[in-house]
Amino acid sequence: MQYLSRVTSGEALVLSTKLASMVANSAILILLLGAGIWLFTFREHKMAGIIAHELTIPAHPAKRRIVNDQYIILTKDQNLDLKAILDPLNLEVTMPLLNWTLVSKKGQQSYKELPLNSPEAEDDRLVLRSLLDNHAILFAEHNFVLEEALLPKNSHFSQEWQFNKASPENRGGMNMPEAWDITTGSSEVIIATIDDFLVNNHFSFGERFAPCATHVNFLSPFKNLINTSSMSSLPHGELMLLALGACADTKISSTGINWRTTLWAVQRSSRGHAQSFLSALYASGIDVCRESLLPCPKDFSYQAPQKIADVVLMPFSANASELLHFSTDMIKAMVENNVSVVTAAGNNNEIADIFFPGAAPMTINVGALNADGKRASFSNWGPGVDILAPGDNIRFYYANGPKTVQGTSIAAAYVAGTIGLMKAVNSNLRPIATKFLIKQSGRALSCDDYCEDSIFEQKPCPSICCKNSDSCGSRGLDAFRAVQLAIKPTLNMPLIMLDQHFALMFRAQIAPKRVVVSNLGDKEGEVRTVIYDDNLVVEPNEFWLSARGDANFKKEVLISYKREPFARHVSKVEFVTYYQGQAIDTTELYVEYVPRK
Repeated sequence: MQYLSRVTSGEALVLSTKLASMVANSAILILLLGAGIWLFTFREHKMAGIIAHELTIPAHPAKRRIVNDQYIILTKDQNLDLKAILDPLNLEVTMPLLNWTLVSKKGQQSYKELPLNSPEAEDDRLVLRSLLDNHAILFAEHNFVLEEALLPKNSHFSQEWQFNKASPENRGGMNMPEAWDITTGSSEVIIATIDDFLVNNHFSFGERFAPCATHVNFLSPFKNLINTSSMSSLPHGELMLLALGACADTKISSTGINWRTTLWAVQRSSRGHAQSFLSALYASGIDVCRESLLPCPKDFSYQAPQKIADVVLMPFSANASELLHFSTDMIKAMVENNVSVVTAAGNNNEIADIFFPGAAPMTINVGALNADGKRASFSNWGPGVDILAPGDNIRFYYANGPKTVQGTSIAAAYVAGTIGLMKAVNSNLRPIATKFLIKQSGRALSCDDYCEDSIFEQKPCPSICCKNSDSCGSRGLDAFRAVQLAIKPTLNMPLIMLDQHFALMFRAQIAPKRVVVSNLGDKEGEVRTVIYDDNLVVEPNEFWLSARGDANFKKEVLISYKREPFARHVSKVEFVTYYQGQAIDTTELYVEYVPRK
């Protein structure tokens, strides 16, 4: 605590013992009250403990929404009698999601979306509290709604500025003509968009854009789980298909990036984060019924895809730090299946680190540029963003006239499309190399161009992002340069990967956690750790890794506590890679202590 004024030694002499006692007692009372409020909040949501470096960032009061009567739980024991826990709460297993499980109210066929803090969601909050009180459940959370990261914009005219070569007059262009000179895509490359494509439960894209229909495969793998449908005449996913290039080589004038790439339109059964990731796992070739901790319900069946997507686009976000662990687990499984995951950073002009799934490790998280080559005023920003791409005043053509939109989801589609071109010239690119090349090939933005709309005290973009501009994704997409580098990629820097990004440690089981750090780059480099928890120990905290394939390109690191935390707590460790004395990249590890046996 900081005192607003100081008492001189002379004044201190006149203070009575009684007054001093009253002040001390008041201070203790205030501290206890504050601790009680904090503990109630922590108990209510079982939030990932606020990470030290985020304490100076005020939370954005976003209207968080949930799918009512649905919850995601994480259990430690595979042989747990889950039915005995769920029956008293009138819940049942809906679907396993690897080590997590989606549970829902018994017999319910349709579900509404509710604001989390609304009176209508009171029952949901009470059920969640009951789940959290059960010691067999490590983690429980609402099924948060992932909102589309797209903002409708009414405009009478807009040119397709985003495809042109960057120039003083058009600084935000992504240089597509030169990229198309190299490749217009390959039908062997698959980009899967996880989104909403239905109008009145009908996929109508092929009817409105008949010449484009052959480029798009509509997939609805979990029809029996669908409980919400789009009532809009313009589904969000349809715009993603146009941006990716469904109509790029037809007479229809909407331009997209990929002219030959195979596009999957994968319908998510609801906007809940559980159903969204279920569809993403499907597109990534992960059979949840075979690979999950729990079996699928007996009456559930679906057919796994015969092919695996090269890129999965998830163009939505939610301001929910509760999604850190779940998102990290899901994306890790997808990346390990050689799938690049592209996400939208969000449209809140806030720090992106609290918006998920994009803020989870291993994603390629995309913010938006405008035609002036500046970060769009609505785009989220910060270390959680990897690259910026055009996303402001983007025009699409329909039979009844042009429609102009803006949003980080459009920007994410352009990055996903660029990765499709990169995979067309080099099918062997791994996700970590793809992310590195996308970032390395981008055009740097100045601090003024990146932070001019976040200069206020409550949005400290300059203080966070301008000391080391590369730490905040402050580069604009250059598709030509990215495709060019992908042909014969030289990973001429150290590029590290962890074997895990979220580690759980339990009461009375806090033996050091082993994490393997590997260098996938062509150059040796130094790795230093940044620890945001004084109670956490990383050994060694600095070390060298040789180039990939050499004898010492891997290192086992031990994570431990100086003293057992006892209270639930999440800590963050950053592994910062240095080459020739310069910081190159950062990889995160989250460590959570769970006070359960």
